[in-house]
Amino acid sequence: MLIGMGVVATLTTPLVAQHDRVFNTITCRGIKVVDKADEAKIYLTVFEDGAGISIRDKDGKSGVSLESQKSGNGVWVKKSGNIGVGLMAGEDKNLLRIYDKADKHAIGLGADKYANYLFIDDSAGKRSFEVEVSVHRNRLGVFDKSSGEGIGFYGDSNEARQTTWSPPKEGNTRRV
Repeated sequence: MLIGMGVVATLTTPLVAQHDRVFNTITCRGIKVVDKADEAKIYLTVFEDGAGISIRDKDGKSGVSLESQKSGNGVWVKKSGNIGVGLMAGEDKNLLRIYDKADKHAIGLGADKYANYLFIDDSAGKRSFEVEVSVHRNRLGVFDKSSGEGIGFYGDSNEARQTTWSPPKEGNTRRV
């Protein structure tokens, strides 16, 4: 806490104890530290299944977050509430995502217990390109931006084939 306070103090105005606040919401509890102008903020948060620290600017939306939860550990860099870069390391999945300012265009790298992935999403947030390398098969998919349908090239231990492909329905997918 003192280290974080020292860092903020060098960037803005000195922190004052009377400006420290405790917050308690439905989803988390923690401490918020602000400077005299109520601008620079540090949040120490306890979630239902983990804890985190966030450093944000005066609008409360831009900044860096570090979180450790039951599902994994993550780092997020945000600007105006939109995620710019996200990193997550979990028991089942490791993931890197890079977003544009609208949270739609994205490049992602993922690795889970089944496969390694590379994907690129278009402006509508739909998958337009995907590569999967796994123990069971290798796959390359190129998709139409509007429909999400496309063509896939598969190779596994039994055969190699080309096929048309439609994305799985919501809730029935392993995609990251």
